[in-house]
Amino acid sequence: MKISIITVCYNSESTIERTIRSVVNQTYNDFEYIIIDGKSTDNTLNIIMKYQELYPDIISFFSEPDSGIYDAMNKGINKATGDLIGIINSDDYYENNALETVSKYYDCDKKYQIIYGELRIINKDEEELRIEFNNINNISKNTLMHPSTFISKSIYNDICTYRTDYRSASDYAFFIEMSKHKDINFIPVYSILANFTIGGVSETLLGKAETNIIKYENGMIDKRHYHINKLKIYFKKILKI
Repeated sequence: MKISIITVCYNSESTIERTIRSVVNQTYNDFEYIIIDGKSTDNTLNIIMKYQELYPDIISFFSEPDSGIYDAMNKGINKATGDLIGIINSDDYYENNALETVSKYYDCDKKYQIIYGELRIINKDEEELRIEFNNINNISKNTLMHPSTFISKSIYNDICTYRTDYRSASDYAFFIEMSKHKDINFIPVYSILANFTIGGVSETLLGKAETNIIKYENGMIDKRHYHINKLKIYFKKILKI
């Protein structure tokens, strides 16, 4: 079973080397690594090229302007040739045995699979803050941990990829849509698969605002709670809290 790993990045010189090393040092061997760069202007491309020269059979990269993080993810998905796809952003990183762990849960007889595990939340000093995990049965309350989630390429091919009208929370909209499909097998893994550096785009007020819209559009909150949440987000933005 081949796994495709995708990293999207833009001006990520301070963090991307850690991300790349976490992928190329995996204990599992049957994988490809696709890096989608948004035409970085710092040292990011030099770092990527250094590792691409070291691992030419594993790493491929593409650098061109995009329309946002989810547009870049979709580009990577279209290029992926693996049975299963994982997406790890350029300020996050995998546990060394993440792919090996996931491979043990993969069922070759099931066409549509989403394998999802635990996520360690860290700060910029790599100090552990907490461990997070959300079951698909609780998707109305919170999303799956995207960096710790691996999705069949056939799901992206046959159902959908990520909406690009959302700039921050499209992965949440995606998982809600997937939860409505009875033929998708959701497989929980009660192990830490990845590490997430707090402060990414999904942690911003934009992410909270889009999540509020997504929940309302999918009937998870009523109009009253939607407007209450919208006001809370507005005042946080004004008060900068």
